[in-house]
Amino acid sequence: MSDPPWPRKTIAWYTVGVLLLAYVLAYVDRLVVSLLVEPIKADLALSDTQIGLIVGLSFALFYSVMGLPIARYADGGNRKGVLLISASLWSAMTATCGFASGFWSLFFARVGVAVGEAGIAPTSLSVISDNFPAEERSRPISIWVFGAALATVLAFGGGGLMLADSGPIDQLKAWLGIEMSSWRVLLILLGAMGIPLVLVLFTLREPVRRDRGDGPAKASVAQTLAFVREHRRMFTFFFGGTALCLLVLDGIFVWLPAYLIRSYGMSISEAGASIAAVSLVAGLAGTVGSGYLNDFLVRRGYSDGPVRATLLLALLGGIALPLAIVADQTWSTVALFGVGIAGLAGATTVPQIAMQQVVPNRMRAQIAAGYFFLVNIVGFGLGPFAIGATTDYVFGSEVRVGDSMLVVALVTMPIALLLLILACRPFRRLGFTYLPSAGTP
Repeated sequence: MSDPPWPRKTIAWYTVGVLLLAYVLAYVDRLVVSLLVEPIKADLALSDTQIGLIVGLSFALFYSVMGLPIARYADGGNRKGVLLISASLWSAMTATCGFASGFWSLFFARVGVAVGEAGIAPTSLSVISDNFPAEERSRPISIWVFGAALATVLAFGGGGLMLADSGPIDQLKAWLGIEMSSWRVLLILLGAMGIPLVLVLFTLREPVRRDRGDGPAKASVAQTLAFVREHRRMFTFFFGGTALCLLVLDGIFVWLPAYLIRSYGMSISEAGASIAAVSLVAGLAGTVGSGYLNDFLVRRGYSDGPVRATLLLALLGGIALPLAIVADQTWSTVALFGVGIAGLAGATTVPQIAMQQVVPNRMRAQIAAGYFFLVNIVGFGLGPFAIGATTDYVFGSEVRVGDSMLVVALVTMPIALLLLILACRPFRRLGFTYLPSAGTP
């Protein structure tokens, strides 16, 4: 029996819009702590290494581990329910971060945020894929991934604006007559935003599952692992190279506000505004542009087009980011960071598009969860920690955080590029059948 008609375009794109909204808020809640590094360190007496653990490893470990069983359920269960529970939990735990009294209380609150957010990415990708035919998925997935860049603008730009002297949070504290630190108020407000988000998520429709063939509705763990083993070289090289790109990107993103504050004497609001300005352009160019680059290479007949696109974007980031760190003028530094961020953001977007085309529907969310497991453990888990630990134990001075960022980038990016080169041949063997939409240049 053939599948029913695809949803109307208005419904499909409304779904993308709601999922984009959810992803943006989730990513803001994840990333805004990076802007708050300096006041959190001062209030809770933490080291750079402890900050790296709280911001990165505590989040990445539990986000990645919990993402696996959640994705397995999402491959056959009610995905709308997963999204509702996820949004409720991460929002509540973001607010709880605002009440942390020390390292461990903040650590475990961040764990709660991670567990809540674990369901958003693989579930959203699965829902989007069942709203659009294969030849039309590149754009909606790219736009959804752009939510990370949009969230960066809101986290750094909006957060910096909220925290400015005599800004909205200072005015709110004065009106309420409270003495709570501004960073705590910001986290509590962000947590409260989960309430309207949950109400909007209730309006989504559970889409019909497609591309299942004649097999069962959901692939078993054994079947999924067998598929991964069969194509282990492709997964190892493609996912491994992407994970290392994300290690550099997430590590620099977490420490970039502190770097601008410590090295250039910026205030929190100035650093946030600078990062937001470049992130909007860089994020749009990197995430949405990567989908067009992927389509262009496939149209030219490259069966390994997604890997080639990832490699080109990673090379751009691998060149620009070290140059940004050694630049000695504020705006040249910020501009080069923008170029590097665009490259690495695009490099981590293309694999998410490719996996929706070459992985069977019955195991699509599980494979996506495996991808997010790896890239988050390596990227968001080790990136911030590696830079913080290098600052504390190699250079021994917090003002040398820029040197730590440079060392991590120069060590990691050549390995990432080599892995991506090695991924081309096994990806061609997998058989890439994706046909770009007719309107893609």
